[in-house]
Amino acid sequence: MVCFLCTVQILVALSKEMAEGIVDNSACFVAWTSCFLISKGSCICCNRITNSIFNESYIMAKLKIQEFGRNWWTRHTRRDIYINGKHSGTMVGEELEIDVDSGHCKVVVRNVFPYFSSTAYINIEEEAENYVTFRDTKWFLNFLMALNVGLIFLRALIPITGVIRQVSNIYAYIWLLFSLFNRDGYFKTFAYSKVAIDAPTYS
Repeated sequence: MVCFLCTVQILVALSKEMAEGIVDNSACFVAWTSCFLISKGSCICCNRITNSIFNESYIMAKLKIQEFGRNWWTRHTRRDIYINGKHSGTMVGEELEIDVDSGHCKVVVRNVFPYFSSTAYINIEEEAENYVTFRDTKWFLNFLMALNVGLIFLRALIPITGVIRQVSNIYAYIWLLFSLFNRDGYFKTFAYSKVAIDAPTYS
């Protein structure tokens, strides 16, 4: 006699008279096969339910990237944002919000010139407001260099005194060396997290 109590429990009771018969062997085979199939189906169902619950409960943390000090020269400048080595967004304004995983995070802010960037490290908290702020403190030097480039093209068309040429060349060399030595720390960055006092993690 084979009795299915539920999807994961099977009770097999065979009489002693059938212990050595052909029917006994067939019943055992059917019972064990049914047990295997039902148990396998139950495991798949449980895995699907577990994955569904995990996906519904998993929420990405938020990271806000803010730039301070934008002005008439830098307001339309593009900034590329890299999170843990992956390009995660492009800033064309003063703020950008990105979905990130919780934990340690490496944030790279890259200038429109790819070799000029800065790096900030932050521990992302799910129950907190996570910020990475930066400021372009070298914009005026770049503005002067743009004027100098225009002067270099202009002096090929009109006569310019030797003193102005020397000053122009010296500034171009100084700007190039300064930019190369500071290309990995181009922006002034700051990373922090704001946690509410009544947050469950800290209460």
